[in-house]
Amino acid sequence: MKTYISIYAAAILFHQLAAAERQRLPLHEVLDILNQDQDLFGQDRAAVQLLARLLREGQPLSAALMQLPEVVKPETAALIQIAERNGRLAATLEEIAEDYANQGQGRRTLYSTMSWPIVMAIGISLLLSMMMIFVVPAFKDVFQGFGTELPILTRLMIWVSDAIANYWWLFLLAGLLLFIAWWRDLVPMQVGRRLEQLWLSIPFVRPYFVRRFVTRIVRWVKLGLNDQELLLASLRHVHATERIHAFCTCAAALESRLLQGKSLSAALTELPPLPLRLSLFLQLSEKLGNSDALDQVIAMSEQETADALSRFERGLTISTYMAFGILVGMIVIAIYLPIFKMGSIL
Repeated sequence: MKTYISIYAAAILFHQLAAAERQRLPLHEVLDILNQDQDLFGQDRAAVQLLARLLREGQPLSAALMQLPEVVKPETAALIQIAERNGRLAATLEEIAEDYANQGQGRRTLYSTMSWPIVMAIGISLLLSMMMIFVVPAFKDVFQGFGTELPILTRLMIWVSDAIANYWWLFLLAGLLLFIAWWRDLVPMQVGRRLEQLWLSIPFVRPYFVRRFVTRIVRWVKLGLNDQELLLASLRHVHATERIHAFCTCAAALESRLLQGKSLSAALTELPPLPLRLSLFLQLSEKLGNSDALDQVIAMSEQETADALSRFERGLTISTYMAFGILVGMIVIAIYLPIFKMGSIL
């Protein structure tokens, strides 16, 4: 989600706006208080100050936000506009705040989960690079004295060693550029989607992201359960702020099916990323006339997300160990193969 205000500051902002709306307090007064914190909004404090000024002039929150696309997406401002018209502003602002908070928590959890495997991978990569630069060349001189053709695996290892020794700076520069492109969101769309597909095809990765998305979509379905206009606007907000393209497509497909006149339960049944349970529990909510069944789905999805995160962490750590273990094993085998071959000749 591209926004100049951090996702964590946005969560605080909308939580406080929701509280002010419930208490019928002027929204600009809340912003004036928050803006006294010099670090909360950082370099975008001016945008929030402008938002406060627009509200002080009497503009509705949605109209003010539509003039400030650097604060929220236009789809989010449109959602707030519909909530104002339908008398659901406080509940919608609170749900937006929770949505931002959950996304922020999800990012922190993901970064924390991946930090150890990444650090471990970097450390082992440096160790392997040192072996390729200093250890393998020493064996290369020995192998040249054998006077016999080297095995394919050994020749490949020597080629990789020469490439790393001669062009290490190029590999380092390429890695740095890739990191900057990822960090600044400069990866071409098609490349990013292809990488996303490969990432989500890993067995222990996909369940975590799917269950996290299910929890998110259920919350918005619950908000718009009895208000289709609000539900459609909520789905547009999800589509605009979801980082994973496959889930953006899912939200757009759900909106399309609802616009075609299909019931919510029937539309949910036709979307593969979403479990059948969601449609069934929605039918229960419709029959019972309340959202208790959806509350249960949310609780179940949150628990399943936590379980999937645990499996994701274990799978990532084990995969990292296995990948580098195989690489080390191949280097050792490549070094000893010529020795075994010479022993068999002698």
